Amino acid sequence: MIEAEPVRLGPFLLPVTTLALALLVWLSARAADRLLPEDKARWSERFLGAFLMYFILYEISPLFTDPLSTLRHPSAILYLSGSPKGAMIAGGITAVYLTLSFRRLQIPLSRGLDAAALVALFTGIGYSIIFQNWGKPTDLPWGIIIGEGVRVHPIHLYRLLLLSAILFWWWRGRSRLRPGETFAWVSLAGGIGLLIISYFDWEPLTVWLNLSWSQWAFVVIAVAGWLASWFFARPERGNQYESA
Repeated sequence: MIEAEPVRLGPFLLPVTTLALALLVWLSARAADRLLPEDKARWSERFLGAFLMYFILYEISPLFTDPLSTLRHPSAILYLSGSPKGAMIAGGITAVYLTLSFRRLQIPLSRGLDAAALVALFTGIGYSIIFQNWGKPTDLPWGIIIGEGVRVHPIHLYRLLLLSAILFWWWRGRSRLRPGETFAWVSLAGGIGLLIISYFDWEPLTVWLNLSWSQWAFVVIAVAGWLASWFFARPERGNQYESA
């Protein structure tokens, strides 16, 4: 594992986390190309483009969230940094872009959502393998000892176990899932699991109802999966996705 620290290249700082995420998204979408092949488009092209769009929108999000401050200090544009509100705006615009892209290519939304769920699942697993994330102090035997003998929760390992279990479940039952059900169950299980894991992380800054931005994101993911399970699930299941 490596530390999520920027790498200096002359006067610039390259965000290692962002570069790693871009690579992981592309590799994950390549896997989706094989597991959920689509004749009308390659997932690797769609989702890498979507990630780059999200990153750019996130970085310039202060132009939307605080335009007056940016106008008063135009030089600040060179040092813009995203915020949780900016992440929501960037995520919403990116989601609309993907939806319109699928519609233009005449790809069923259910299939696009399934591919998005797989890309997110593979990317989360890869990220948890590469980057460390230490949580609250704990006396539990599986806690990891860090500086000065403090034992803490290994959040990245919890996340890795959760996402790997979801992937294993999906792999075993993928031939029985109808279009849209991959998104439904992966989102529902992932959202709930990540929300539970977040309570072992360091106390975040809460924004509403004692939940942080990331916790609200997990709630939204779980609710989206629950709603999709009602919309896409059917009593009679077909063999839509054959073994790769």
